[in-house]
Amino acid sequence: MRHLFYFFAGAKPASRFGRRLMLASLLFATSRSYGVPVAITYTDAGGAGFYDNSPRIPVGGNAGATLGEQRRNALEAAVNRWAQALEGSQTIQIKAHWDSQGKSILASASPQGFSFNFAGAPVANVMYPYALANQLAGTDLDPASADINVNCNADWDTGVNAPDMRSWYYGLDGAPAFSSSGRNEDFYSVMLHEMAHGLGFISWLNQDGSYVNNKPTIYDTFLFNVIGQRLMDLSQANRATAGVSSNIFFSGVFANFQNSNATPFIYSPAPWEPGSSISHLDEAIYSTPKNINEMETPAASFATHNLGTIVPGIFEDLGWTFYDNDPGSAGTVSIATPVAHQSTNYLAASGTASDLLNGSTTGAIGLKAVHLLFWRNSDHRYWNWNLSTFDSTTFNTANHRLSASVSVVPNNTGTLSWTNPLPNGVADGDYTLNASVVDLFDNES
Repeated sequence: MRHLFYFFAGAKPASRFGRRLMLASLLFATSRSYGVPVAITYTDAGGAGFYDNSPRIPVGGNAGATLGEQRRNALEAAVNRWAQALEGSQTIQIKAHWDSQGKSILASASPQGFSFNFAGAPVANVMYPYALANQLAGTDLDPASADINVNCNADWDTGVNAPDMRSWYYGLDGAPAFSSSGRNEDFYSVMLHEMAHGLGFISWLNQDGSYVNNKPTIYDTFLFNVIGQRLMDLSQANRATAGVSSNIFFSGVFANFQNSNATPFIYSPAPWEPGSSISHLDEAIYSTPKNINEMETPAASFATHNLGTIVPGIFEDLGWTFYDNDPGSAGTVSIATPVAHQSTNYLAASGTASDLLNGSTTGAIGLKAVHLLFWRNSDHRYWNWNLSTFDSTTFNTANHRLSASVSVVPNNTGTLSWTNPLPNGVADGDYTLNASVVDLFDNES
């Protein structure tokens, strides 16, 4: 059975000069010293969409007493997951509402607009989504406009067009119910996915090989074909051919590092799929059962509240600062036996990490720590080092990350070795070990 596709309005984002209807808004910041502030404006009419007053029973950790309240709670939880992962000083303005989108679309989202050649833009003549451009510029470049537009499909709660009368699941536990009529779609998972598009996981490549407004996005600058040619450097005809080749890769320092030093596959099927092609991770490779990187594939294969390893790397390459995800200028981490994804009992992990300054003679980096995350794929939970159990689908730095004890290397280049215990006595199963390097250059600890 083919799962429903996520969709985003990537080809033609809403006009930056469009009028906004502001019925209510929510502003929240993360409770930690890092993160980015976010404001959500709900534009539904009273009694509809995010303000639907239909009574509901609390479900899966969502205590909302009405349908609208549960919808708001679930969206805000997903948005806050991103807000705590990213770093930035400029408030991300999100506009959200519900409408009818038919039977095959779960939700849609896109940047409200793009900016280019602004003060602070790292790359000239490419389009940066508003949310990212504002962080890089250190100011809101278009304060009259929202940064991200989110549209949720109301048909999935009415059963009008929903296949098998399926509906949304608003619990926060990632455990949507199954029934004889089918699966409830996990709203949190879908919003997590859609937010990635709004924040910059988006291509402006058209089916004919041209770019919208003849300008690529910053995401497009990292796309390569199977023989290592950057798509931007190809002719329009050759880009069109590459777009349906099933052999497009995202090649960036951070994305490759987070993908075991390999370039991640991008979704490029034949025939072209509007709204899905090029702007997702490859479906066949990353939607395998319990895959940690399923979140940003085009089809909703299963509920996942995990940002994965590849997407954070891609976001770093785009220009975001992603908390606790920096390998340094050219860092590498190798994990000795046992390795990630091995179905065996983890007793300990060891490896080496290197950091280079790319030829610069000043500003020594110096390795500071190796951070370990232990993830059980079967139920999408992190290992809690304090309680010695898999107890949470929501990442908490204090409880769910183990930092290896290492010495700072105060030189321009450095290598360290580390050994740290992993949970003892864990039954054989499908586990993933993630290791990341934090260095002084990034001022993270």
